Amino acid sequence: MINLILSIVAGALVTVLLHAIFGFGWIACVLPGSLVMVAVYLLLARRIATQVQAIAEQAQVVLQGIRSEKERGAALDKAITIFQSALKLANWQFFIGSEIQANVGMLQYMKGDYAAAKPHLAGAISRNWMAKSYLGCIHYMGKEPEPMKSAFEDAVTGGGKKEPLAWAAYCWCLENTKQHDAAVAVASRAVAENPSDEKLKKLQNQLQNGKRLKMDPFTPNWWQFGLEQPATAMPQVRFQRYRRR
Repeated sequence: MINLILSIVAGALVTVLLHAIFGFGWIACVLPGSLVMVAVYLLLARRIATQVQAIAEQAQVVLQGIRSEKERGAALDKAITIFQSALKLANWQFFIGSEIQANVGMLQYMKGDYAAAKPHLAGAISRNWMAKSYLGCIHYMGKEPEPMKSAFEDAVTGGGKKEPLAWAAYCWCLENTKQHDAAVAVASRAVAENPSDEKLKKLQNQLQNGKRLKMDPFTPNWWQFGLEQPATAMPQVRFQRYRRR
């Protein structure tokens, strides 16, 4: 990526100049050159991260301004356009492109455009557990059990180990595709990873006793997956914001 290339060039230039001007040996010049390379990379990465964060905050303001279902579609379209404007920064820094695409995919999912969302979500890194959970739900709705499990495994073994909602969605999809034993096993893993979470313990108990899963403890965030509909109120709009690395 561009930031890495520029930092390597800066480090190499310092190394060559120290050798040429002061006559230091190459080994003695490598250390300060390496320090310059790291410093330049961190500064450039921070600059790009700040720009992307500003764009993400613009999209967040648009989404927070939704007051009715009528406004929702237009707001989602506007937020998608805002994120797409950040794609020009993707070549500058590692993972920026995948994070932007993931947010675009999640917003398209919220619109109900699952076909458009799918390739964007598939390109998300596993630490973006929300994007991978959305992808798992798309595979569930498409009756694709194996890709569904693969996507949810990415979610709960990546950034979602400590996210009860990711585990709950995984269990619900397994249970509703007639994979009861697998759902019980996943619930056990969820409780093992989150031993103090009472919501997951309740979910595990329901599965072990063959009861219908009641997702009330995970609402209102549960509604955003669109797998069940709330009796009242509009599903909340939420997406994983870009995090500086």
